[in-house]
Amino acid sequence: MPRTARPGPFSFRRRSRATPSRSRALLAGRSPRAARRQATDLLERVGLADRAAFLPTALSGGQRQRVAIARALSNDPLVVLADEPTGNLDSAATLEVLRLFDRLHAAGQTLVIVTHDSRVAATADRLISMRDGAFVDETRMSGGTRGNLGALAGLEG
Repeated sequence: MPRTARPGPFSFRRRSRATPSRSRALLAGRSPRAARRQATDLLERVGLADRAAFLPTALSGGQRQRVAIARALSNDPLVVLADEPTGNLDSAATLEVLRLFDRLHAAGQTLVIVTHDSRVAATADRLISMRDGAFVDETRMSGGTRGNLGALAGLEG
């Protein structure tokens, strides 16, 4: 992180905890108490409330990715853009992130996920393929995020 950058609601500096920093919420006009409450709610939403005081080095790759998703949700976006959200994760952590996306989608959150992993793409409701910077195909998925997510994504036996 560049020295001039300000941390978002969840700081990932080596010595900082994964606890919420209030800067984004405070800049959005929330009181310190409301900013703290929002950060705690987001950590609960992504299943990491019990890890709020942990240093980033004590979090798994999947947990770090879920903190990043919580940061993306901190400003209540209409659309969450996720570029290769499972690219560096093992199968178990990938499944955790996909389940989180499934819950977010069920709650009405719009997600745009960029991936090269066909198992992750299989969980989408709509698949748009690109080649050489151009859209080449669109498919409406019949399975999408319904049913057994792990089996659909080929991540469970």
